[in-house]
Amino acid sequence: MKTAKDIMSPIIFATDPNLSILDAAREMAIRNIGSLLIVEKGKAVGIVTERDILKALGEGMDLSQPISKIMSKDLITAAPDDPLTTVKEKMIKANVRHLPVVDENGFPLGIISIRDVLANL
Repeated sequence: MKTAKDIMSPIIFATDPNLSILDAAREMAIRNIGSLLIVEKGKAVGIVTERDILKALGEGMDLSQPISKIMSKDLITAAPDDPLTTVKEKMIKANVRHLPVVDENGFPLGIISIRDVLANL
């Protein structure tokens, strides 16, 4: 059975929590990605997704505020050896479309999108 490390994208687009919401949106648009991983001291501490950006826009937030104001802090992650079924279940249960893969110390190794899961079912 395939595992998280088999289906993850090893290319992670990460930033620190002080990046502005506007700059995060620009970065995501330029790179054509749906999420940015937030990293502090080498550890994944949060994620900002398209949904978070849209919610901030819809609520009329000041887009110069840091992404730490809108990032998901209760990060749902996968371990590299998690089976595909576990990855799928985590994503469904948490209602997320992007799942960071981290090592035992929280160091980001890759990211899995819902598209990656569907392509490997």
